[in-house]
Amino acid sequence: KLQAAKEKAARERDEGEQRKDPAAMAELREKFVEQCKKYYGVPYAKRYHEPDSPHYNSPIFLDCCGLVRQVLRDLKDDFGFTTGPWNQAYQFDTLPIRYDTWDQMKPGDLIFAEGKYIK
Repeated sequence: KLQAAKEKAARERDEGEQRKDPAAMAELREKFVEQCKKYYGVPYAKRYHEPDSPHYNSPIFLDCCGLVRQVLRDLKDDFGFTTGPWNQAYQFDTLPIRYDTWDQMKPGDLIFAEGKYIK
């Protein structure tokens, strides 16, 4: 089921990119970055705050993946798709465009690192 969702999201992403002109894509990237900035100051996780701190009872906590998911949900009509509640591996598989060099990157691109996790 997860694999089917990944494939569908990848297809939709590819089709959406083909339909967008460079100016529209630049505008969408800027909108993504500006929406991310609206979450400046949102705490990372409750466990890092003492019960008497102002962040402890925050209505929302966002780690890096949570921020990306939240902004994509905020802009779902602009992007034309939504992401599921999965982690960065899902985002890595469904969202990025891969570049050969750093100079090809644009504002709003996400950076993912690959590696093995050993317990």
